Amino acid sequence: MFTIKEGAFCHCTALVRRLRPEVTAVAIGLGVDARAELRNAFRSSGFARSWISDDGAVLAMYGVSGPLLATEGTVWLALSREATRHPKAILREARRQLAQLGAIKHRLLAEPFLADPASVRFARRLGFVEREDQDEAQKLGAVAMVLNLRGTN
Repeated sequence: MFTIKEGAFCHCTALVRRLRPEVTAVAIGLGVDARAELRNAFRSSGFARSWISDDGAVLAMYGVSGPLLATEGTVWLALSREATRHPKAILREARRQLAQLGAIKHRLLAEPFLADPASVRFARRLGFVEREDQDEAQKLGAVAMVLNLRGTN
């Protein structure tokens, strides 16, 4: 179905053409360039991966912004329309990656957009909970969430 590869800059452009419509709508609503935002997330990540289909299409990209060895980071995930047809595989892989990140990271942050309820639900299924400090996230139409990989949320 798919393989996990080291993220590459060229994957950003390939994925933007296939993004979920909800993500594209949020980007348009915020007046931002989805390709530029995905590239910025990739550039700022000490860890980035791509999910590549058997036919070579980029199905998803994800990563953690900030230095890889830091104990805290901000996660990001971009899914194609095709990737959403495999929810169990996506959830299983996300949980596997979070378990591996737990060897280094103590705490992960996420800011899924409120206009994309599926992304908020997905973060909750992974164990993210809403943080108390919502002011900055709400200005962007997002919800600030945290996942403590060591200890309690």
